[in-house]
Amino acid sequence: MENFIVILVLLAPLSILISHTVLSKFATFSKEIYFILPFFVYFLISFLIASQFNLLGSVSFGYLQLFSFDLSLEFVFDSNNSLMSLLVLIISLCVITYSYKYVSNESKSRYFRYAFFLSLFISSMILFSLSNDLLSSFIFWEFLGLCSFFLIAFYNKDGEANDSSIIAFWLTRLGDLFFLLALVMIGFKYGTLNIDSINNSFFQNSIASNFSNTLPITFIFIGVLTKCAQYPFTIWLPRAMKGPTPISALIHSATMVVAGVFLLFKLGVIIIELDSLKKFIMFFGAFTALLTSIYAFYQDDLKKILAYSTLSHIGLMLIPFGLNSGIISYFHLYSHSFFKSMLFLLAGYIILESGKSKLSELKGYLALNRPIGIILIIGCLSLVGIYPLTGSFSKEYIYYLAFLESKEIFMVLILSLVFTVLYSSRLLTTLISKRGTDNTGNNENSLYYLIPLIFLAALSLFGPITKDLYFNSLSGEALSISNTFLLSIQVSIFLIFIIYYFYREKIKVFTNPLFTLTKSFVEIEHIFKNTYKFFFVNLGNFVAWFDRNIIDGTINIIPFSILKLSKSLQSLQNGLARTYALRIVSYLIISLIILGMVYGI
Repeated sequence: MENFIVILVLLAPLSILISHTVLSKFATFSKEIYFILPFFVYFLISFLIASQFNLLGSVSFGYLQLFSFDLSLEFVFDSNNSLMSLLVLIISLCVITYSYKYVSNESKSRYFRYAFFLSLFISSMILFSLSNDLLSSFIFWEFLGLCSFFLIAFYNKDGEANDSSIIAFWLTRLGDLFFLLALVMIGFKYGTLNIDSINNSFFQNSIASNFSNTLPITFIFIGVLTKCAQYPFTIWLPRAMKGPTPISALIHSATMVVAGVFLLFKLGVIIIELDSLKKFIMFFGAFTALLTSIYAFYQDDLKKILAYSTLSHIGLMLIPFGLNSGIISYFHLYSHSFFKSMLFLLAGYIILESGKSKLSELKGYLALNRPIGIILIIGCLSLVGIYPLTGSFSKEYIYYLAFLESKEIFMVLILSLVFTVLYSSRLLTTLISKRGTDNTGNNENSLYYLIPLIFLAALSLFGPITKDLYFNSLSGEALSISNTFLLSIQVSIFLIFIIYYFYREKIKVFTNPLFTLTKSFVEIEHIFKNTYKFFFVNLGNFVAWFDRNIIDGTINIIPFSILKLSKSLQSLQNGLARTYALRIVSYLIISLIILGMVYGI
């Protein structure tokens, strides 16, 4: 069964490729087949994994045997990996349904391009989730980056979209270099890249938190920082908004940007032993969570608000690693996926229907009593953590852990929560009115948008069910939170909502100095560009000069010398008889003079 599932995962993008390149030569079919085929393949995969949950084993494919070092690609269907793959599949099925109509006006070739890279992206994330060795993790980690490059630049006539895809690609490649270095170091140190073997080595031998043990995991974390767009690599994710909205929903919820969080969860046994790295991870998570939540409050573009919100929530996911609770990080990854993918798909629907993306141009656009308005309310309330919605449980666990273990981190999280509530309040009060001006849901195509939104809204609404599903799947126990603490958080959230409603302009003026300070940290794209120009461009110019003049010059000196001599000798034969006669006479006279000097004639 395990082999069959892996084959099916690979078959999904392959079916699109075969349909486009081979079958299209023998038969004419609708371009919608590019979405229908992978949808049913992924649906079958999700059914097989769900029906056989905790009953499946593992499958391994030999890759390279080098002396005693065995490199294999191993996929394990344990509860952690299976749950993550199901999460990816659920979000992906919603995105495929949504995309089916979202790009329906594109040409067949562009329709194929979108569907193929989307399917390859999904399959890569599924295999990354199931992987149990760092080599296969790295391979599919790279595929995620490559596919995101093509998907972000889908609207390739837009120069800004192309620039955004290039920035995303190269920044994540920087982190991938550190990931690759970590693989080499771990491989030489432990003789294996199997994650279970590496974890067991740490657990059984109680390996000390020294430099040689901390460095490779730190390099992996640098790779995670770039892939998760945590500070200072935050610049690429908001720019990725230039891609199609369904892609934004997929990247920002359960796939690429949280792949690093899941990788850290897999290496959780090691991270617990590395005290300095734990603090490092927690600091970056808390700093990014605060910084981006403040910045999100001042954005006017709907998708950018959600992008910075994503950065803030990924920061929240990193904090429990520093508090020895990777299972809570995974829980927030799980719950965040539902409401954030829903909010992005909702934003895409609003932009598609209205032709606008600025909040200032969408005032009162959604009606309070219509499905889209209700879905937005569910999403925003889950985003801030209103009980008993899905987002409330995981966020409150993180707050409570921080309250128990680190009061400084807790204060940072509370400040981050304040701004999360503020930008969520801004979304609600700006977009929703009693009657609204939208015409959403008035055509049959709206069903393809509304079905995924309603499904995700249900998952975001019923928090106790999703929470129990998570902890039952992992055979874990939920954290017990003080009722007083829970009530104080909930009351605080409602108070901030009320204060914003009555004093929104004063709040913006009052917090503006903080935004100015935050802006100096967030808007650092010029630093990367100047670094690129100063270091990489100048280095490239020097390498080009050195290669052209020193390397090529040294190698070519002999053939160029021979060529020069050859050209000079060519003048000896010019085809003129008088020149030859003159040379003969000259040589004869010179010969007679030499002979006379030698023999005394």
